[in-house]
Amino acid sequence: MSQKVLFLNRLDKMMVVPPRKRMKHGTPCHVVKVTKQAKIVCEIRGEKIYVLHCFGSHKGYERWYRSYK
Repeated sequence: MSQKVLFLNRLDKMMVVPPRKRMKHGTPCHVVKVTKQAKIVCEIRGEKIYVLHCFGSHKGYERWYRSYK
């Protein structure tokens, strides 16, 4: 499956079951794993889910995550 299809499937699942894992260091974000390396970072406000970032690799995610430490 292509990565685009995996991201779209995960977004559909997030509409039914909202993410529960929160990030550390006081960031108001949730992290959802799409594949072993790909991740979606989102924020939940009430009934709405806002997708902040989609990362195709762990390296890009780690670079972004380190900016909060």
